[in-house]
Amino acid sequence: ERERDHFSQFMTEGFTPYCKRKRKDKVYGNNIEIQAFAEMYNRPIHIYSYSTEPINIFQGSYNTDVPPVRLSYHHGNHYNSVVDPRRLTVGAGLGFSSLRGTNSVDRDQVKAAIKAQQDQQIENALLAEGRLYSDLELTEKEIERMVMEASRAEYLNQQQVNFRESSRSGAEPSSSAAISGSSGSAAAADRGTENCFVLPDTVLTRSMQLLLAMGFSYMQVMEAYSIFGEDMDSMICYLVEMGGTGASPGGSNRRKGKAAE
Repeated sequence: ERERDHFSQFMTEGFTPYCKRKRKDKVYGNNIEIQAFAEMYNRPIHIYSYSTEPINIFQGSYNTDVPPVRLSYHHGNHYNSVVDPRRLTVGAGLGFSSLRGTNSVDRDQVKAAIKAQQDQQIENALLAEGRLYSDLELTEKEIERMVMEASRAEYLNQQQVNFRESSRSGAEPSSSAAISGSSGSAAAADRGTENCFVLPDTVLTRSMQLLLAMGFSYMQVMEAYSIFGEDMDSMICYLVEMGGTGASPGGSNRRKGKAAE
């Protein structure tokens, strides 16, 4: 208030009402107060906002031996002080040596900040390691899935090749076969509609016969057998997971009952 003539030129309202309003609780200063502080401390004041370059400088023409006062502006309504712990400047410009603070407190703050940073780095390293192991497990599972799909596709492709070769050989002209094999061709047509080949029982293993008795189709049983061999449990689980498409009518219910047993 003693510098009314100087500071009133920066205000758009009455000087006395302005001072009364600023004395109230939770009423904060702005550019006018920052300008006053710069003149009181005889130091420039730099304002930063989410950048390393100041967005505003008060009394930038001052040429002093001490660094400027640095403030960080947040969310358009709040200032924080930016302090260099290795170069204390509290009270600089006022001539009050007692305001320079104690170095021990600042050293403790620096140590605490360094320790917090180290702890954060360790935590980040542990999280990254955990993510790496998780990625490896997912990769292994994906490889297993791809191998199983490739094996299944290869088996189905081979079955299609065998089916085409068998159909081609059966379609060759033969006078004797044309006369005497009419009943056999009808049976072969019925089997062709089911996309399966029935082999003698001597070729089927015990596990394959059990799976066929459960209602799974011949193609499905052969596919599971080519993957798991005589591992009965694995074949049943595989066939159930595959959905059992192509089984004989009523085979789904029989398969579920047998698998449960």
